[in-house]
Amino acid sequence: MPIVGVSEKRRQQLIQATISSVDEFGLQHTTIHHICVKAGLFSGLRPATNRARLQYNTSP
Repeated sequence: MPIVGVSEKRRQQLIQATISSVDEFGLQHTTIHHICVKAGLFSGLRPATNRARLQYNTSP
């Protein structure tokens, strides 16, 4: 379930932001908002990014 329609650069930014957020807040407390802020996304893009895809794309 890769993130469709997202450039590789943006995908890497989302992955790094997800890892950083999980490290800082823990998996249970990480929100899409935390990840978007760290990735520098506009708040309007948050609905297009879902937690399951981010977890899938950042799992080893």
